[in-house]
Amino acid sequence: MTTGTNPAAIPPAIPDEDKIKAILEEIRPYLQRDGGDCEFVSYENKIVNLRLHGACGTCPSSLMTLRMGIENAIRDQVPDVQGVANVDQLA
Repeated sequence: MTTGTNPAAIPPAIPDEDKIKAILEEIRPYLQRDGGDCEFVSYENKIVNLRLHGACGTCPSSLMTLRMGIENAIRDQVPDVQGVANVDQLA
């Protein structure tokens, strides 16, 4: 009789980028309800790069949405993320 865990029973780890994309899909309906949207661009050096669209791209509160809404939601489930950036506002 063998003891221990069956390696086949352990689900493979989900890469951070896939987790981030799934979280964004959960958030998008809230942005779309207010006339905006976001697009995943990349995840590099622990920074999530997004492009804000519609009302989110021109809203004066977009930085607040980015930091307090999107960034917090992502960091809650992917603690390695250090920040979220809007690529349209990068120099």
